[in-house]
Formats: sequence, structure tokens, C-alpha cells
Amino acid sequence: WEEEETATEVNPCLQRHFERLTAGVRKSSVLVPLCGKSFDLVWLAEQGLQVVGVECSRRVIAKFASEQGFDLSAGDAPEAGASMS
Repeated sequence: WEEEETATEVNPCLQRHFERLTAGVRKSSVLVPLCGKSFDLVWLAEQGLQVVGVECSRRVIAKFASEQGFDLSAGDAPEAGASMS
């Protein structure tokens, strides 16, 4: 992430195999681990899926949200380094 290089388009394999992967079901959820600023997230949502992207870098999350016009909220996650009882 130091160089901030990410793909500039939706993964062509995802587009090509989308129907087979989803079996035509559009009201599904998909988890995209280590998603970064993937264009796939928005594309999957545009296809009717509920998309959950997981990314460790707060900086990358903030940049993706800004670029896509999304608002961020802190949610229920504890701060880094906080202990959970």
C-alpha cells in the first residue's frame, strides 16, 4: 500500500463468471477480504448484492470512502489496542 497501486477496473474474471458464481441469485451477500480500494466492491453492489469489504488499513478505507462519496461511521468496533472483556 505504500505505493497505493490498485486496479483501475473491475476484475474481468469476476465479470465473466459472475452469473455462474451467483447462480442468478441477486439478493445475496458477498464478503471481500483484504479488499483495499477494489472497484469490484461497487460493481458487486451495482449487481444487487450486499457487499461487505474487509480492510485493515484505516487510511485505505478512508480514501476509498472519499473517492466513492461514502460517509464513514465509527460503528461498534473497539479502537485498535483496546482490550475486549
